[in-house]
Amino acid sequence: KLEPTLSDTDTEKLLETALTCVLVLPPEGGGGKWLKEETYEEHVEHERLVKLTMTALEDLLKEMLCRNCTPDGLEVIFKHLHPWTTSRQDHERKRAMQLCAAVFSCMCDNMHLNIGTCAQFSRMGTTLARLVPRCTDPEVTVREAAIDCIQSVLQIGDKFKGSGRGDEVTSSEGVLHLKEKVQHTDPSVLFSIANDIAKVLIKNVPSSELMSFLSCLMEALVDHQAHSSSGACVILNSVLRARGGELHSQVDVVLSSLHGKMGEITCRQTRTGAIRAVRTLMAHQLLTVLNLLLNYPLPFDTHICECWRVIGEDTGLLASVLTHLLELLSTRLPYEELPCTRDRGRTIRTATLMPVAVTCALKEIFSVEESKVEVMNSYPRLLAAVLVRIASTVGTDPPKEERRQSRLSRDVSVTTVTRVVNIDPCATSIDACKQLLQQNQSDDLLTALDHEGVWSQLKEEATYHDGFTVFARCLAATQPQYAAKLITCLCAVSASVYQPQRVMVAAVIAELVCHRCTGDLALVDMLINNLLGWLVDTSSVVRKLCIRGLGNIASLGPQLVQKYLTMVLSVVDRCRSTPRWCCRLLTGAEVHHDGVVGCCQVQKYATTVLSAMMAGMDDKEDMQDEITLEAMSGLSKILDSVDETQIRAILINISLRIRPCFEKERSEIRGAAFTLFGNLSQFGGGPSKDNFFEQIHTNLISFLLHLNDPDAQVRKACKQTLRQLGPLIGSESMNKMFQKHLLIDGQLIYGEFINELTKVMIQDFESKLNFYVMNGVSFFRSSWPEIRSNAALFVGFLLGNMNKDKYSLISREHVSGALILLLQDPSVKVKTRAAEAMSGLCYF
Repeated sequence: KLEPTLSDTDTEKLLETALTCVLVLPPEGGGGKWLKEETYEEHVEHERLVKLTMTALEDLLKEMLCRNCTPDGLEVIFKHLHPWTTSRQDHERKRAMQLCAAVFSCMCDNMHLNIGTCAQFSRMGTTLARLVPRCTDPEVTVREAAIDCIQSVLQIGDKFKGSGRGDEVTSSEGVLHLKEKVQHTDPSVLFSIANDIAKVLIKNVPSSELMSFLSCLMEALVDHQAHSSSGACVILNSVLRARGGELHSQVDVVLSSLHGKMGEITCRQTRTGAIRAVRTLMAHQLLTVLNLLLNYPLPFDTHICECWRVIGEDTGLLASVLTHLLELLSTRLPYEELPCTRDRGRTIRTATLMPVAVTCALKEIFSVEESKVEVMNSYPRLLAAVLVRIASTVGTDPPKEERRQSRLSRDVSVTTVTRVVNIDPCATSIDACKQLLQQNQSDDLLTALDHEGVWSQLKEEATYHDGFTVFARCLAATQPQYAAKLITCLCAVSASVYQPQRVMVAAVIAELVCHRCTGDLALVDMLINNLLGWLVDTSSVVRKLCIRGLGNIASLGPQLVQKYLTMVLSVVDRCRSTPRWCCRLLTGAEVHHDGVVGCCQVQKYATTVLSAMMAGMDDKEDMQDEITLEAMSGLSKILDSVDETQIRAILINISLRIRPCFEKERSEIRGAAFTLFGNLSQFGGGPSKDNFFEQIHTNLISFLLHLNDPDAQVRKACKQTLRQLGPLIGSESMNKMFQKHLLIDGQLIYGEFINELTKVMIQDFESKLNFYVMNGVSFFRSSWPEIRSNAALFVGFLLGNMNKDKYSLISREHVSGALILLLQDPSVKVKTRAAEAMSGLCYF
């Protein structure tokens, strides 16, 4: 009270000293002695002194406030009291809250002295937020004092609102009935108290102070007292639920503050409530909150993952959330593709951040039980989305994240820091797919996929298209009811500019054709049209899968095969704007340099589709013969569903096209070529008999030599082919030998068989002996030692079993010279066979 008035610095120092010295005194009424030698009377005297000291401290605070009875003066005192209100010691919180109640009451009673000089109670929001946690404090006395404080603060605010109007609004009436409730310590009662307080605050916190109120309230989430932090969390959720729509530009601040506190919260219930507060805010600011969550650093930390799971539990919001996430996946760039600096012929694909973040979010949403209903309702759409994501992330590098970073110096500058995100995009997409299947209770499908090793196939660029093929096969077997809707969703990306996505769609469609679209024949038309459109795709993998799908038409049955073969004719018109190889692929016809189909008329629809399949073997970009293999396999299947009139015009053309494949490096290609030629035999007995007869004998030596091919499957294919060709070869003796000795799984003694066979060939095909010999000699240059050895053996037996009168039919100098050269072969086996062949030519 003495003049002059203390300065602000001295006032604050006085406050700090007084509070520190008094509030830490041991609690009164504890029943224990302070010192061993202290008597009971001395103990009672000490308690009396503590009470007097507290009274003196209260008087001091009131006197300070009265000298500056303004919101600023109140804030100075409350700023020093507030840390004590959150003390871990019960008696310290109790004393601090009792002092607060006295100070706020004093302000309410005396503020008329200076109300004219203050326009408003600008710190009302932050003051209330600091008091709220104590309303659910474990100590009854603290709760009572907190209710008194809130009542006084609301009355102060009412007086400021009524200033200049001659009236006072009674906002504090809502907390009067809480005095009785705070006497109970039951958690349900405390929860009710928090809800009641929230209703009052929702109505009375000004919009201008809402953000500051929420900021202080979020600080209370880390209160040392679990009941207090939990109560603050209840009030936070209630306020956000009622007034979250007022937060626009501040949403990021609220979300950032909540995220920061989640790691500090020790009370499990409070942490759950804080996470739910994010969902509560999302009800008002859906897109803003979603985009902010997606922009958190990858991989998401535990708190963000839990936020996504809580969002998945809200059935009211989930449909809108999934719609937005799927829209982001469909509109955002899945990866960035740049040329490799070390290898100019190679490109590097780097995943982009947003789609990876969306995939991580979907995985978390799929993992909660409450999302099951919505997930099952949108299952085909979601499955299509995750399949597209898997395709888009195969072979991609982790995304790169850019963060702006300020550097403090004489001149403040902002730099951009780039880091590689520690996440595997493809593995993340596969995990999301697995979680989706689990949520849809697709146990049979998951078991089948695991058994087939699909997940490992999907991770590799070389095998991911095969993985999608097996995926479609397993889906058709275990969940046929979803196939039609899945295809409808996938067709939206069938014309995607991203090759991996087109590859995935082509693989799935090609396989589902094989399964008759799980019985939905109305869908087949759309699938076939898609396959025909992909015949001119720039990707060789897509073209290969297209050929495979066209070959799978055979599984539809003869009647439907006839129907869908006609659809190819519509593709021919597109050839006028495609490269020459595309036209040949689609029509099998000759093409002029201007790209227009020439005068050669396109045959009937069957001939056209077979030519389209056949021309796949001529794809110049098919360096690994993948399209060739699919084309021959497809032709073999379709041949069972067409008649001779449809194949007649191109029978010889097919025979000529597949002939180079007999000597391909890959054993699968050789086996498929031999199998296809054997299947052509069903058309060799009609009007095409003579022409096909010549083709049989043209390729006969190749079939015989590959009976002893290095690969077992090729040997089986040759046996089957010769058994099929036997009735058409023009020699009953040879046919009997084929049927008797060439058992598919039997053991063939190759040398003895060729020895006996050449005797029959000499007897039945005298006019072709020189052709056979020269054909055999041509294989002396084969890349395989086994084939060169077989050729020497065949030529040796053929010449050795020949009568002298037939020597004149053979070009002896050429054959002898070729055998002599073969003696210099690097393979010992070949040189041995050559020497054996020459030993039988003593009279030659």
